[in-house]
Amino acid sequence: MTHAIGLAALTVLELSPPDMVSCAVDAGFDCVGLRLIPAIAEEVQHPMIGETPLVRETERRLKQSGMRVLDIEIFRLRPDTTVADYEAALATGARLGAKQALIAGNDPDEARLTVNFAAF
Repeated sequence: MTHAIGLAALTVLELSPPDMVSCAVDAGFDCVGLRLIPAIAEEVQHPMIGETPLVRETERRLKQSGMRVLDIEIFRLRPDTTVADYEAALATGARLGAKQALIAGNDPDEARLTVNFAAF
């Protein structure tokens, strides 16, 4: 049994998503994980939600290289999270072929976290 080896977004956070795809291809990875939403406010924000030039370039490089997207990140479930706010990011991830999403439960209220996780 062989397992795919992927390049995680946090590994090369300084790269834009299209450059990350190219990096993964050049390094011989099987797949890539893309960060569509910044994890913290101070992180570089790449316009990767919806119909943007960066999304189109990422999609072009994926198709051209045959690289696949394993997951998209990072979806934080906080006390003030409205899960519907993530729909556009999930649609973009689906467009790019992502099969998984990285979700972080950042809510001390277990009942609310459970409801939001179920809604997600």
